[in-house]
Amino acid sequence: MTTLALSNFNGLVPRTGPANLDVTNAQIATNTRLQSGEIKSWKGKVEEYQTIQEGVQTIFKLEGPSGEGVWAEWTCDTDVAFSPMADLKEHRFYYSENGVCKKSNWTLARDGRDGAPIPRNWLYMGVPRPSKAPHAQVKLDDDTSPENTEVRAYLYTYVSTFGTVSEESAPSDAVNVTCSISGGKVLFDQFPIAPTEHYNITGLRLYRAVIGASEISYMLVDEFTVVKGEVVTSKRTMNGVRFEDGKYPDTRKTEQLGIVLESLYYEEPPEGLRGLVNMPNGMIAGFVGNQVWFCEPYLPHAWPSTYMLTTDAQIVGLGVYGNTLVVCTERQPFTIAGTHPSAMTQEKLPMLQPCVNKRSIAYDQYGVLYASSNGLVVIAGGQMDVFSRPLFTREGWLEYNPVVMVGAMYNNNYLCGYQQGNTAGMFVFARGDTPALIQVEFDPVCLFVERITGYVYGLSHSDGIVYRLDASSTNLMGYTWKSKMFVYPRSLSFSCAKLDAEFDDLEVADMLNKQRQEIIDYNLTKVNEYKDHCFLGCLNDVPLNTWTVNGGVLMDVPEEAEVRYVQLTFYADGKVIYTKNVESCVAFRIPAYNGYRWEVRMAGHVPIRAFQMATSMAELVGQ
Repeated sequence: MTTLALSNFNGLVPRTGPANLDVTNAQIATNTRLQSGEIKSWKGKVEEYQTIQEGVQTIFKLEGPSGEGVWAEWTCDTDVAFSPMADLKEHRFYYSENGVCKKSNWTLARDGRDGAPIPRNWLYMGVPRPSKAPHAQVKLDDDTSPENTEVRAYLYTYVSTFGTVSEESAPSDAVNVTCSISGGKVLFDQFPIAPTEHYNITGLRLYRAVIGASEISYMLVDEFTVVKGEVVTSKRTMNGVRFEDGKYPDTRKTEQLGIVLESLYYEEPPEGLRGLVNMPNGMIAGFVGNQVWFCEPYLPHAWPSTYMLTTDAQIVGLGVYGNTLVVCTERQPFTIAGTHPSAMTQEKLPMLQPCVNKRSIAYDQYGVLYASSNGLVVIAGGQMDVFSRPLFTREGWLEYNPVVMVGAMYNNNYLCGYQQGNTAGMFVFARGDTPALIQVEFDPVCLFVERITGYVYGLSHSDGIVYRLDASSTNLMGYTWKSKMFVYPRSLSFSCAKLDAEFDDLEVADMLNKQRQEIIDYNLTKVNEYKDHCFLGCLNDVPLNTWTVNGGVLMDVPEEAEVRYVQLTFYADGKVIYTKNVESCVAFRIPAYNGYRWEVRMAGHVPIRAFQMATSMAELVGQ
């Protein structure tokens, strides 16, 4: 007399053999939501966007000024960082496309031929340093004695306009001239043509060196307008000075000079900069080889080399939690912490866990996770460990090819897209929750989590479509949950079973489709009623107060609901002995079969609370 009862369902533990699993663990847990101890389905995926190009590797949803969004796509691994500056209207973003650093905004990204992939237009992230020193001519007074002359140093910078933001370059080389102290004049001409391809240089600032009590500063002499790379001599300068025969005269006294040059140590992003991540306090970090670079706080165009730090191994990627930057390398990980790039503290962590794939790196409030050859590694405050060790052996983990895994954090879960041979799928690792691990039937090329809504999107390998996952309000993904292998010391014949489930959900699809048909019938009626008018809310086409603003008479037609079911499959000694679609909580008979090893598989959409089977009906009902 034997009874098998299942409840408080749990997830996968691949490292443990089927017969050695805990009673609540599963051999298969696909598309299951088990946090409540019940078997429930993930919501179905919803088609969001069809990619334009073939071989897309990175997707990113741009935010618009009115809450709308458009999809950007790249055919290479691309890192995108949000603007750290105040930005209410322009929606700026910065990205490294195959090691080339660029910037764009809502307007620029959409500016171009309709149907072309976004971003359609962009600028280089940095502002180029002028290639030549300024050309100066001096007119000395007759008195050239040392008492009546002084040595001056001049340099200049470019000013770029990015939306409403002005960005200043590092200065040119300086030119030294000797001029008269009283009544002296320095003339400037032949400013070189500034680069224009994917730059928007709109100004040139001329500075003069001023010796202070303890240091030398460069102070602004004047600012000139630049159009198509050339200084415009027909316009007045910022100080109202006109050019004379194409020459600009500097006759200003020291006390008349303007602001101090702040971009003395600014540089463009280094060539090959990748892995851009946002940090607190206006910083963006990236890496080249074994170098970690930081931008000037709140100035993503400026990357001073004085802030650069190095590691003793090649860097694979970066992650962030709190004020800490986690540097994932080909050997040991490093952490770099601080609130300003000039005062960062570096630490080498005592764990040899190389990162094998930059695209696997993801992070949340609990820390940074990445794929190593030994498993999924987590690094956080006071924690360094192989997070997946209780779930996978090293050999089992390598079967899923961690060098091509992609990762993202969604609702305190780490989503891990993998490829195993010719098949692709996705693991869901829970962070501090149960079940620890399930699988979802989706084959992501890449994943993206929208910061405003928290929605997760995935680009499918199979069809090149971006889907919003766990999203449908109508349909569910069909779950599959297969129990552990129950091994008995003698051959048993289970004769009956009972399932406790939400069987009312079997009628949900019929109800939803009935409502859908009512909406379709309503729309057809309105189309016929207003066939000679615009029924999409056009002004001046119907009487006043007929439509709502931006509205219409037609209702949105919801997605067609798929049939819901719950199916049980019984296995004995590895063979399928019986399959049944269950429609009520009433106990049912199982065909007689003697076996030592028993398993049960549950599949469908209906939430399951508990399952029982027994060798007699009396046992099943507790008599």
